[in-house]
Amino acid sequence: MSRSPTETKSRILLSARSLFSNHGFTATSLDDILDATGITKGAFYHYFRSKEHLCQHVLESVIVEYQELLETVDRHRPPAEQLKQWLTIVMEKNQSGRWVNCRLITRLSVQIQQLGPELQERLMNFWRWYEGLYESWLAQCGLNPEQAKLSADILLSVLFGSIWLEKNLGSAFSCPAIIDQQLQLILNHG
Repeated sequence: MSRSPTETKSRILLSARSLFSNHGFTATSLDDILDATGITKGAFYHYFRSKEHLCQHVLESVIVEYQELLETVDRHRPPAEQLKQWLTIVMEKNQSGRWVNCRLITRLSVQIQQLGPELQERLMNFWRWYEGLYESWLAQCGLNPEQAKLSADILLSVLFGSIWLEKNLGSAFSCPAIIDQQLQLILNHG
């Protein structure tokens, strides 16, 4: 039974997302992707010019998912509660094991120097957008622009580090507890 082109492309994207999030872009070979999807190189090249081109599509879909997830935040709540709700949603998604987007972004960011210029630029654009999101919420919480930027950087660094440690070292500290503690420090002493 043959598969539809849409189904085949979706399988490639899902397999690549999983492989890139677990092993990174550089440690995932084209053969790994082909093995995971059960397709030939010819079928792969029908949809994607290269592994990097595939990764660009994966990254774009992840960014869209982040943006769609942001729409679930209750904008009628005070900014501090919106930020806490966002962090809770992201942490719950991350810990579910079904949503690998945080790990994928983390892995790609660690390997950014090994990525091509287009992929580097798109990843940097994601981080600018993501940092701006946090800066905006923190500024609405009453932090001045300099404090909001620094606090956003600190919060994202803690989030990034927590995800990395939890995935790679099985950190004894839970990611949500670490983020909650850091957010309390920022909002109470910002």
